[in-house]
Amino acid sequence: MIERVEAMLAAAAGSLAEFREMLLAGFPGIDAGDLANVMAQAMMAAHAGGRAAAEDAGA
Repeated sequence: MIERVEAMLAAAAGSLAEFREMLLAGFPGIDAGDLANVMAQAMMAAHAGGRAAAEDAGA
């Protein structure tokens, strides 16, 4: 599920409104608490990936 959310976020290209619509269409019956948990995990993974990329670029 996290991979799917990350793909949606990447496809939305910075548009939060587009990302929201993708989430609603992709997970029509999801519990808000479950969605919040998945979003937190996806954001943490994206942040960690960004930090690793920045460290690699600076090396």
